[in-house]
Amino acid sequence: MKTASPGGFRQAITQAFAQFGRKLSSLVSAPPSGHSRLPDTASVERSTRKQLVSLLKRVDSCDFEDGKLGAELDKLEDLKKQWLQSPPGQTEQQFDEMVRDVLVQHFPGKTIRHLEKTVGVMAGPDFDHLPQAPLRQRLAALVKAKVGDYRSVEALKAHHKNEIHRMGFGQARKIAGGIFWKGPMLAGAVKAFDKATKDCEYKPGATEADLQAAREALEEAGDRLLDALDARSPKASGPALRRRLFSNQNWTAIVVKARNQTQADLYAQFEGDYLQPPRNSDAVARKSAQVKALRIQLAHDEPRQRGALRSTEEQYFRLLRKKRVYLEAVRATGEPENDDDMKVLRDTLARLPTKTSGKAKSADGGAPDYAAGLQTLEQAIAAADRKIATRVALTLGHIDELEQAPPDTPERAETAQWLVSNTPKVVLSRLPPEAQLRLMKLVRGDLTSQPPQEERWKPFAEAQAKLYQAMELRPELLTHEKQLRRDVMSELEQDKKMLQEARDLWHTYTPQQRRAVLMHIAKVHSKVLGCEPPDNIVFTSDPKVSGYEWQGSSRTIVVGTADAHYLDFEHMMDGVFHENTHNWQDQLIKAVKSRAATQSPLYEQALIFETNHPFYLDSDYGYLDYRTQPLEAHAFHSGRRLAADLMRMLAS
Repeated sequence: MKTASPGGFRQAITQAFAQFGRKLSSLVSAPPSGHSRLPDTASVERSTRKQLVSLLKRVDSCDFEDGKLGAELDKLEDLKKQWLQSPPGQTEQQFDEMVRDVLVQHFPGKTIRHLEKTVGVMAGPDFDHLPQAPLRQRLAALVKAKVGDYRSVEALKAHHKNEIHRMGFGQARKIAGGIFWKGPMLAGAVKAFDKATKDCEYKPGATEADLQAAREALEEAGDRLLDALDARSPKASGPALRRRLFSNQNWTAIVVKARNQTQADLYAQFEGDYLQPPRNSDAVARKSAQVKALRIQLAHDEPRQRGALRSTEEQYFRLLRKKRVYLEAVRATGEPENDDDMKVLRDTLARLPTKTSGKAKSADGGAPDYAAGLQTLEQAIAAADRKIATRVALTLGHIDELEQAPPDTPERAETAQWLVSNTPKVVLSRLPPEAQLRLMKLVRGDLTSQPPQEERWKPFAEAQAKLYQAMELRPELLTHEKQLRRDVMSELEQDKKMLQEARDLWHTYTPQQRRAVLMHIAKVHSKVLGCEPPDNIVFTSDPKVSGYEWQGSSRTIVVGTADAHYLDFEHMMDGVFHENTHNWQDQLIKAVKSRAATQSPLYEQALIFETNHPFYLDSDYGYLDYRTQPLEAHAFHSGRRLAADLMRMLAS
C-alpha cells in the first residue's frame, strides 16, 4: 500500500479498512462453541495458534503509512489455507474459533461484538481526526464512536417492527391472499396494503417521524383491507376482525389507569363494549381509533412522579377504579328495593360527580366537586360492605349445612354446585379463603382431577369456573409481590447496559443469544423469589405453541416462534416472567405441607394454588375461564407488571 499524496493517503486508508473488514468478517463469522480435538492434532493446533498470535500482533502494531498492513493480511489468509490443508484435515470453524480467541484478547468486551458490523463503514471522515496510533487503538476508538449510532438505529428499527406487528393486520392479509377471486375492491385493497407495507420498510436515515407517518399510512391501508375483506367474504373475515380488535395495540389499553376526567371519558368510551364479538369492520376501526385517542391523551398529560402527592381528582379516580366493579356487582345482586343498605348505595352512587364507569355525567353548569365526590364514594363503599357482609354470613351457614350432609354423594355435590350458581360472585369473593376452599371441595365431590368436556359435567365446570374467578389474589401476596418487583429491578439494574443492548438489538440476536438473556432473567427472578430457576428454555416452531409454556415435569420454559411475538423484547420479558411465576407456584405448592409453611403469610394463597393445580383449565375450556383461574390470574398479574417495571428501568 503506497501513500504518495494526502488524497492518495486517504484512499489507501479506505482501501485498507475495507480489506481488513472483509478479511476479518470472513475469519470470525462463526460464533465460539465447544469442540473436541483428536490427540494427533494437538501439535498442529499449537503451531498454528502460535503463528496466529504472532501475526495478529504484527497486524495490531502496523501503521497505515508503512505499507505492511496489506502484506500481513495476506499472510493471515495464507495461514488459514495452510490450516485447512494440514493433515488430518482441520475445519474452517476450528480456525475461526482460534482467530476469535486471539481477537478477544485485543478487542475485549463489547467492541468485538460490533466490530464485524461496523468495520466496513468506519473508513470515513472520522478517521482524519484521530491521532496516529496502532491499528488496535484506532479500531477501538472508531468502533466506540460508531456503536452508539448503530444501537440507536437498531432500537428504532426494533420499535418500528414491534409497532407494525401490534397492529394485528397479518391475519387479514393472509386470509385475503387465500381468496382466489378477489374482485376489484379486495384486489385493490390488497395491492394498496402491500404497497404501504413496502413503504413501511426501514430506509437508512429514516427518523421516528418518518416511520410514524409510514405506520399511520399502513394502518389506514389495513383498515381498508378489513373493509374490503368484510364486504367480499363476511364469513372468512371473522378471524381477521378479531385479530385486529384484540391486537396488542388495542388489548393493552384495557389496563390503562385513568387519572383524570378526560382520560376516564376516553377509557369508558373504549372499554364499554370492547369485549363483545366484533360486529363489522366499522366497529373494529372505531375501537382502534378510540384506543389511539386514549393513548394520545395519556402521552399529552404529564405523568405523575413517584412519591408526589395526588390531587383530589386523582384520588377520586384511583378509588373509583379500584371499587367500580365491586360497587356495580353489589348493585346488581337483586336485593329488595326497600333494603336500607341498598337505598344508601343507590343514593350515594347517584350523587357521585361521575358515573361508576368514570364517565362524566351531563354538564349542569358547574365544575365537578371531587372532594365531596370522594366522601360520597366512601359512603357508597361502606353501604356495599354492610350488604355483602349479611350475604356472606348467610352463605357460610349454607356451607356448614352441606358439610353435615352424607359425604361423597352426587346429591351433595349437585347442591353445592346449585349454591355456587345462585350466589352472586361478589359474595363468593368476600368469603374467607378457607370457606372458599371448603365450598370448592363440596362442588367437586369425589372428583380428583379435571373431568372431560362433556355435557354432563357442565354444571360442575360452570360452578368451578365461577369459584375460581371469586378466588381473587390475596392481599398478602400482592403486598409481597410489590416488594419482590422492587428487589428484582434492583438486581437487574446491575446488568442495565447488557439489557439495554438486548432491548435495542433484540431482533438481530440469534436464538442462542436470546436464550442466554432469557435464562439470565429467569435466574435473577428465581433468586429473588427464593426458588430453583428453570433447567432450560427452548424455542419451538410448533404452531400449537403460539406463546409460552411452563412444563413442570421437565422444568422447562418453551417459547413458540410460530408467531412474531418472540421478536418483541417486552413481550418476551413478560412471557419469561409469567412462566417463571408458574415455576414459583409449583414450589409454593410443594412447600404447603411443611410445618413452617402454615406460618407464612402466603399460606392461604398457596392452598388456593394447590386446589387449582389438579383441576387446571387450559384455553380449550374458554379463554375467560383459563385466564381467571388462580394460577393464571397470578402469572398474568406478575408477568405484565415485572415486564413494565423492567422497561421503565431500562428507559431511565
